[in-house]
Amino acid sequence: GGLRALLRLPARQISDDFGLARAGVQRLQNALCLSIYAAEEGDERLLVCTAADIYERFSFLSLETNEAFWLASLDAANRLSEIFPIARGDSQAIHLDAADVLEACVARGARRVVAVHNHPGGSANASQQDLAFTRKLIRAARLLGVHLLDHVVVGHGVWSSMRDQALLPFDD
Repeated sequence: GGLRALLRLPARQISDDFGLARAGVQRLQNALCLSIYAAEEGDERLLVCTAADIYERFSFLSLETNEAFWLASLDAANRLSEIFPIARGDSQAIHLDAADVLEACVARGARRVVAVHNHPGGSANASQQDLAFTRKLIRAARLLGVHLLDHVVVGHGVWSSMRDQALLPFDD
């Protein structure tokens, strides 16, 4: 079934089949996601004009059985510079602090970012916890000169944009 089939395997099965500890399983799953992204990437970097453009690069998250939080870094011309994982959770939630996200931004020099995470249950609707976390992230990011442009939630073949729904005051 290829990389996507391997990504769909439960973490426990990957651990048992490959003899990996939890951290090793997470590294393998992140590597699989990046491999899928790299295989789909064309010669030119994607110009990001809409949340649909972000979903195009993060549709692989709809295959995840656990919640995962990623960032997309954009240059000044809104071209995708880099995507990188921040954290993985379990099938119900992800435990993440705004400081973890901003530490990764600062380390990579990412100043314009879009947050992306998935809902393994299939819904792309932002939860109250998603909104509260994103509100906190927007405020903290501004203090560091990082511009959070949107937060896209990926479900099973669907996505939603908090910016498009005007749920929070994102940066331009």
